[in-house]
Amino acid sequence: MEDEEFSISVCKLAALAFVPTPELSVCYDHLQETIADDRFQQVADYLEDTYIGRRVGRNARRRNPLFPSEMWNQYERTDDDMPRTNNHCEGWHRRFQSNVGAHHPNFWKFLEVLRREEAAGRAEIAQHIAGHPPPPKRRKYKDSNERILRLVRSYDNRNRDTYLLGIAHNVFF
Repeated sequence: MEDEEFSISVCKLAALAFVPTPELSVCYDHLQETIADDRFQQVADYLEDTYIGRRVGRNARRRNPLFPSEMWNQYERTDDDMPRTNNHCEGWHRRFQSNVGAHHPNFWKFLEVLRREEAAGRAEIAQHIAGHPPPPKRRKYKDSNERILRLVRSYDNRNRDTYLLGIAHNVFF
């Protein structure tokens, strides 16, 4: 927060999640070349080992990363306007846990909560079928998602720097 330039550089690394998978390596190398900061290099090295794959050997092929890009890359999910997080699952779990009201409920209490949850799910499906819109997202996230979607869909018409910078300005930590 004290060094805005460093902060944007780190956000550009996070923006790699919104680059098409076949172009990840090229964009990562481009960031490596354009940002000269030892602190950035420490973060970039971690990211390279964990998510991109370190270059090894004479032909400079990349080693397999710890987490393959298909697992974490968000480009296609964003382009298809699909959720990028599991927040809805966490919200359901929090609500369910609150309804149970105990860490170790007895069987009958648990069954009662399951029945109520199933009834609520059926009501939600019926509302969806009847054309009712889903509950609105918070404006901050809705606006950010729309900006990211516009950027992702304009990927082919932008240069790497402006694309990564645009995504970086919309990434929240």
